[in-house]
Amino acid sequence: MASIIKTCEKTVIIELAEAISKFNIDEVSELLSDNGNFEIQIDKDDIAITNKVNFLDWLRGSSNEFLTGNKSLQRLEYTVIQCLHCVTGNPIIIFSDGNFPLFSNNKEQNEKAAL
Repeated sequence: MASIIKTCEKTVIIELAEAISKFNIDEVSELLSDNGNFEIQIDKDDIAITNKVNFLDWLRGSSNEFLTGNKSLQRLEYTVIQCLHCVTGNPIIIFSDGNFPLFSNNKEQNEKAAL
């Protein structure tokens, strides 16, 4: 009889989700590509493609804003799902049931934010 050994290797997406959930921007920085492109919200309804430094600044600001309203929060809960709108099925991280980060003040009732 053959035995099966299960290994539990963390993927980069899980490591990224854990770093963001702990609001550890330094760890997030280590995981992201230095020359990658990242989306940030620049106005109420405008999204821009930017570099890593600007993304980390935006994420830091979003984290500070979120924590201001949730002072006792030590960590965000997260779920990783698969994108149904792209051919490759990229992973999507949903934090705090889609309430972080807040991309728009005009969020629909069932709309969720994700990275």
